[in-house]
Amino acid sequence: MFTVSHKTIDRNFPALMYQLRAAELVACFFQMSHIGFGYFLLPTIFLSLEVTIVFSRWFNEIDGRYDFQQMTSERKDGYTKAQYACNLYGSVVLAVLVHCIAVDMESGLSAFVFGFADYVAILSAAFCAAVESFEGAKAKYA
Repeated sequence: MFTVSHKTIDRNFPALMYQLRAAELVACFFQMSHIGFGYFLLPTIFLSLEVTIVFSRWFNEIDGRYDFQQMTSERKDGYTKAQYACNLYGSVVLAVLVHCIAVDMESGLSAFVFGFADYVAILSAAFCAAVESFEGAKAKYA
């Protein structure tokens, strides 16, 4: 499935991105349900922003390869490049921020579900951004 040649990772690239973003959305919703809205305002804000970014990219099937190519374009101004970078890497940054800021929970099933969802969100966001960046770079510089 993964090749180093000039070919794409697989013909199922949109399906792979769809599944990764769906997994990240489910993980974010599990985190939101266990973190609560009253006591942990900052992680909730970051999770809400992450859900907004991931849901819009998942629902509209936005291609991150195009975002990477536009981000590395020489003709774009800094503000436009920053927008593309936020769209492409924002979910990774927000997932890591939630992981760093969220309060440690006591042991139990709730803590396990939150921790598991936390790591699933980080890994799926990072893998999705890495694959989209790799494919975008390969298409641009090939």
